[in-house]
Amino acid sequence: MRSFVILVLIAAIGCTVGPKYQKPVMETPVQYRDSQYSKAGDSISYLAWWDMFKDPALQDLIRVSVTDNRNLRTTLARVQEARLIAGYAATGNLPMIGYGGRVQRVDLSNDNANEVGGGAPRGNFGLFAQATWEPDFWGKFRNDRKASEAEMRGRENDYRWMNISLIADVASQYFLLRDLDERLEIAQRTLTSRESTFDIINKRFEKGEVAELDKLQAEGQVAIANATIYNLTRGIRQSENMLSILTGRSPIEIRRGLKNAEQQLPPELPVGLPSTLLSQRPDVLSAEQAFQAQVSRIGVAEAMRYPSFNLMAALGVYSQDLSSLLTNNALANVLNASVSGPIFQFGRNKKRVDIERQRSEQLRLQYEQAVLNALKDVQDGLVGIETYRKERESLEKYVRTSRRTYELSLARYDAGYSSYLELLDAERMLFDAENRACVVRREQLVALVHLYRALGGGWDPATVF
Repeated sequence: MRSFVILVLIAAIGCTVGPKYQKPVMETPVQYRDSQYSKAGDSISYLAWWDMFKDPALQDLIRVSVTDNRNLRTTLARVQEARLIAGYAATGNLPMIGYGGRVQRVDLSNDNANEVGGGAPRGNFGLFAQATWEPDFWGKFRNDRKASEAEMRGRENDYRWMNISLIADVASQYFLLRDLDERLEIAQRTLTSRESTFDIINKRFEKGEVAELDKLQAEGQVAIANATIYNLTRGIRQSENMLSILTGRSPIEIRRGLKNAEQQLPPELPVGLPSTLLSQRPDVLSAEQAFQAQVSRIGVAEAMRYPSFNLMAALGVYSQDLSSLLTNNALANVLNASVSGPIFQFGRNKKRVDIERQRSEQLRLQYEQAVLNALKDVQDGLVGIETYRKERESLEKYVRTSRRTYELSLARYDAGYSSYLELLDAERMLFDAENRACVVRREQLVALVHLYRALGGGWDPATVF
């Protein structure tokens, strides 16, 4: 028995079945395709969100969201669950120690009693402590522990990625809200101007100085401006409601800070090298750890194809007489070793291994796709920021020329040198230019947010948990 136990212990230390994990190799470009739009230096992802977004109102919203958002808190609870599961798996190869007791009374019939040598009722009494252990002969428990630990790290990175995404969602929604605010001001200013124009044209119409067509067109423009105001007001309320939910609150009025045109953009946009993205993006790390966990699950399935060993030791007292149960003569101990394993199960165990291998292949491909998506996100952000900047400059020039065109057209109309149609076209052009400029200012800010998210910025590893 002793030799057998020693042999099992030695074997348990050295035997492990299943593949060893190797990190998938993904070729990444030396530099980003649109790297001409970025500067050399450390990635902006190393900036904390409070250094990235300078608006105090936006900072308050982000601060509340990362504390009170329900989805983020749910993901954190999943992290805690994964840690407990990993702790549970770490105990899989430890002995199980327990205790027990037994009381038994045997009263044989007369016929049976004669056969066994007596008809008096007999009792059995026992108290014992026992330990059972299954040596990890094939690495089943070790692979299960590795899988659980990898899944735990994956959950932690899921939380970090949701943290980053939440910050990006709050910032993007805030910039949308400020965009709607500014466009509402434009619409209200346009409505005031159109109402004034309509009053003048209506009075001229009553005097017979202008045609009814001019009056109807001016009245229609007032109605359009009113409809635009209602549309923007609805959008503002819905944006406030969304920000309220993101910050874990019922719908409330959102405090405003800087206008989009006043937001401070980083003077430089360093993004680092593509190779560093694989260690910075939490969603990429999570995908890698899911693959790593699945590789270990192959080892667990493989180990189930081989025999399992069980050792049991018990120490206690045993007696047929309750009065002598706690005496020295009642001491007893038991040592037991057993082995069991499959012989023929119609290929079930082999198919279990094949299933785990196929799952592993799926997760490897998902990891590679996560890397490709990450590279795409960064390059989309780079080209977006630069092209939105140039588009914004062009539209701001368009606003200036449209405003001057409107002023000249209004003067010509008042002097009777042009028709109302010319003035109407100039006013429409100005309204369109101002609105498009607002939208592009917002899109430029949102592109910066998306680049920050794409690089894995927005969280501090030392303070997330």
